[in-house]
Amino acid sequence: MESELKQSKTENTAGVCPSCLAIDLEEAQKLVEKSVKDIQAAGSEALEDTAFAAKRLYKRGRFVVEDGMDEVAHAIRRHPVSTAAAVFATGVALGFLLPRLKKADN
Repeated sequence: MESELKQSKTENTAGVCPSCLAIDLEEAQKLVEKSVKDIQAAGSEALEDTAFAAKRLYKRGRFVVEDGMDEVAHAIRRHPVSTAAAVFATGVALGFLLPRLKKADN
């Protein structure tokens, strides 16, 4: 009878000893902490990768614009008369069309 009494004091109603339950809780806590650290590391890596890709895209875009400006400057030096004619024709076309477009909006 005494052994049953001692056993009932050390076990809870589910049949699990409190020290075993505490160990399980500690293991669960460690597992959750590890999972949180893994998620933080993955998020940090993704953020770094995105920042690196954005910087690379910015640099490439800047180089493309600079190359385009160089090509335009080269074309102007090579064909100055036809470039001036094209700019003049564009100005005349815009000067003719823009007032008519504004009248159509009203």
